[in-house]
Amino acid sequence: MGYVACLKKPRNDNHAMKISKNSYFKLSFLISAIWNWMISIVFFFFADNIFIMLGMEKTNYLVIVQLFMCLVFAFGVGYFLVYKGVEARALIISAILGKIFVFLILFYYCFIARSLPMVLVAPGLVDLIFALLFIQVLVRK
Repeated sequence: MGYVACLKKPRNDNHAMKISKNSYFKLSFLISAIWNWMISIVFFFFADNIFIMLGMEKTNYLVIVQLFMCLVFAFGVGYFLVYKGVEARALIISAILGKIFVFLILFYYCFIARSLPMVLVAPGLVDLIFALLFIQVLVRK
């Protein structure tokens, strides 16, 4: 269902609701793509500065952070493809798993290991919200 359908006068309330939900789900993938691109670009170029701002030590292995940020960026491309309508159930499952893993890892290091500042659980919560939205999309497909 494209954007043109959203502009037409709906036939009934159920039709309007379906268009609204489709637009909502599509938008969640676009926003997630932008989120991933922003995070990955900022951390790729400024990881050491961000670590210092958070009271952490600079990493001795910046290459690992940069490689990981390339994967985060690539996931963003996948989210964008789903937004554009590429039918890819496996991609949506990968998106859900990736977002949940980020949340779980940040949660563990913030609350259980207590080795990261608590503020870093916030990006994990954002990813968890996206995972829940993506699960809704998967269930409705």
